[in-house]
Amino acid sequence: MKTPSNDGGMAFPTWFPEEHYGTGYRGMTLRDYFAGQALCGLLSGDEYRLLKQEADKRGLKRSTVLGPFSYNIADAMLAARERKEDAP
Repeated sequence: MKTPSNDGGMAFPTWFPEEHYGTGYRGMTLRDYFAGQALCGLLSGDEYRLLKQEADKRGLKRSTVLGPFSYNIADAMLAARERKEDAP
């Protein structure tokens, strides 16, 4: 899967001084955070059952379906955020 040019920036930016960890920000991107949150939602609902059935039907590991699907949701969330859409 190709990573979009807009990853949303840092989810929880923290500045680390050079003398301790090297200059710069460390942490996950907003895209990673959104994907993780999407994955939690997918695993807790009926969507997991449907994705599991689709993976089984295609002979794929469930993780190969859940990961990309979670990032697709994250990309959609970033796109909506960029357009500043509040509702569908």
